[in-house]
Amino acid sequence: MRMLLVAALACGTVALAGPALAGAQTLTATVLNGTANPTLGLGAVNVDCQPAGTSTVTYTVEGDSLGPYPGTFVESGTYTITGGAVDSFEATFTITSGTSEITGTKTLRTSSSAVCTPSPEPGITQFTDILIDASYEATITTPSGSSTDHGRATTAAQMLETATAASAAMQESFVSEGLAPTPGRVVGAGILEDAAHGWLVNAFTAKSDGATAQAKCTVLTDGFFVKCLDATLLNQTGTHVTFVGQAVVNGVPTGYRIDVDDLGHPGHGQDVFALQTDSGFHAEGTLAVGNIMIFD
Repeated sequence: MRMLLVAALACGTVALAGPALAGAQTLTATVLNGTANPTLGLGAVNVDCQPAGTSTVTYTVEGDSLGPYPGTFVESGTYTITGGAVDSFEATFTITSGTSEITGTKTLRTSSSAVCTPSPEPGITQFTDILIDASYEATITTPSGSSTDHGRATTAAQMLETATAASAAMQESFVSEGLAPTPGRVVGAGILEDAAHGWLVNAFTAKSDGATAQAKCTVLTDGFFVKCLDATLLNQTGTHVTFVGQAVVNGVPTGYRIDVDDLGHPGHGQDVFALQTDSGFHAEGTLAVGNIMIFD
């Protein structure tokens, strides 16, 4: 049973103090670490595992928001699991960051893995573990006004019930798809370990003059070969670059999005690479070997 996320988040996280970063207009690089425990009441988590049918889970979690909108959050949602995959997911969330507030909704995009098991071990009556990609819509309200944002949220969650209590741990990361083109240039190559696909090798280069973008990439992991054919947009903001375009995955055409963070030199143990495609492939992680370089 994979209990690492529950154990890590149950120990608590440290919220970054202070107001939202000036100029932040999207949820890109936002990370939510949440838990549900007996202080929220038994009804905060309700798990009904049906191995031969459809399992249903409802939850409320609360915790820390890290990144461009540091503070706290609360999220409530429900999902169902059939045949080893999440087949429906809906949630609402609110992030409070100083004088700023973000409210939003999430719906299922793709399911990477899901289990729901009754009585997996002594003392636990129900247990569920999921990894999904969701689409989100959010309204960001700051003292200077309101704006809207949309994109992809990757969610890993574990929920469990005992005879007398319930608990949960959830970690989420956000990548906005509401991007404006900017000039920029980035190159990188390396190896990382992804939770779903194992070791992944990547090499890429991308640049834009603010109007026309170009990119090439090669990404290889067990069972998947991804090749970027072009780029239609590049957005460079500080240490983060996003570029999107068309690719082929095992020879099948699809859209892609790559997000990278240049957080130090050398990049191993610091720089971050993430790839997602319209066909449902998603992998991300911190480089174990290699480097990413963003040029001003």
